[in-house]
Amino acid sequence: MVNGSRMNSHWRGFRTQSLAALALFFISGFAICNAQQPTDTICPNLYELDVNGSTYKIPYCRNWTFDSIQPQAKKAVISIHGASRTAVDQYDWAVEAASLVPGASDSTIIVVPHLLIEPDLIYHGLSQDYFHWVDDGDGWKYGYDSDSTTTYPKTDRISSFAVVDSFIAKIVAVCPNLEKIVFYGHSGGGQFVGRYAAGNRIEELYHDSISFRYVVANPSTYMYFDGERRIPGSLDQFAIPDSAAIANCPNYDRYKFGLSDLDSCWYMISTTPAAITSQFEEREYVLLLGTLDNDPADTTMDQSCKAAFLGDHRLERGIIYFNYIQEFFGPGILSNHYIDTVPGVDHSAHDMLVSQQGLDFVFGDFVPNSRPSWLFPAFSASVYPNPAGESLKIGLPGISSAKITCMDSFGRKVQEWEWNSPGLTINVSDLNAGGYWLRIESAEGKGSAFFLKIE
Repeated sequence: MVNGSRMNSHWRGFRTQSLAALALFFISGFAICNAQQPTDTICPNLYELDVNGSTYKIPYCRNWTFDSIQPQAKKAVISIHGASRTAVDQYDWAVEAASLVPGASDSTIIVVPHLLIEPDLIYHGLSQDYFHWVDDGDGWKYGYDSDSTTTYPKTDRISSFAVVDSFIAKIVAVCPNLEKIVFYGHSGGGQFVGRYAAGNRIEELYHDSISFRYVVANPSTYMYFDGERRIPGSLDQFAIPDSAAIANCPNYDRYKFGLSDLDSCWYMISTTPAAITSQFEEREYVLLLGTLDNDPADTTMDQSCKAAFLGDHRLERGIIYFNYIQEFFGPGILSNHYIDTVPGVDHSAHDMLVSQQGLDFVFGDFVPNSRPSWLFPAFSASVYPNPAGESLKIGLPGISSAKITCMDSFGRKVQEWEWNSPGLTINVSDLNAGGYWLRIESAEGKGSAFFLKIE
């Protein structure tokens, strides 16, 4: 159990508010007060949280009990379900993925919190002591407080991010030999994990003995750290939108899309924008993108004007965001922030997780290579086009000759070239889809560049 007084900054007392009447429709004979359908199944285990003297419940799926010490656990995987809240499926896929990595099933505790909305409570006949959230832009995906309604009134609220904080504290308590915690989320879960990576403070409590990794797959939106967005038509050029664009979408930089107006999210405002930015830079973040998740008309993707600033579809939005964080933080961000693409996969939570990239980053023994020694270039290298297709042009102005080494996301050398002309075009048609780093060594110094290869 969690004592509310120990995490007081995360809890919020009940605030009296008037609620607009919601349209009613029927699903399987139940009156559902939300446009979102309930999930068919709910995780069978119950996690209890004591908040200001009251006990509340969160369902969750797990492979090992919290009721006894688990000395065999070297890694914890906390998987966050997507918008449809199919936590049971997410758990089954995580168990399947662990079984595909030698030794992972025997050394990994898997936990999937089930974050409910009101239709879930109604459909399954649950009591009012279950925490639940709204399922819109101010809901569980972004760390907002839980909900209180006429049907399910609550005297206390909790951030969905604080729920995960509590699970971490419990996991650490029962797993004395824990070495690493990996968070994985696809789609809506990816939106959760991406923002939680920047906003949580609990990592600082354990980082001396436990390493953390945040794996974000195919999210619909991202959180930016200033008001710049991609210049329309580009993938790697950024500027403050023009006045007309801002007039058409005046809240484009409001949280969850940016760091302005954090007041709406209690958990994030208690961290401060400066701390959020600094924490994101320091943390280990992995972005996985399905190469076929590229449908601009996908109705499950955020189609708001705020999201339109980020790109036309999920694949493009991910590529743009990774380019953005390199520009905002500088090339040093590549020492602990990674991107990879999963060839032939669209918007599939299962296929992303059981892909080789998903297995390597979530359940495997991937250890970041020692990139910092060559990530701070003595000169500027340009690569075009980025993402690359069949070929890649490299420009090294002022450099007479150089050795260029191409490394994949895991720091493994895949190709090497000698450069001795003002411009070089290299054939990258044999490279698999994914992210690559170029290490450039010359008499004038060392440089680096990053590019994506897509199908």
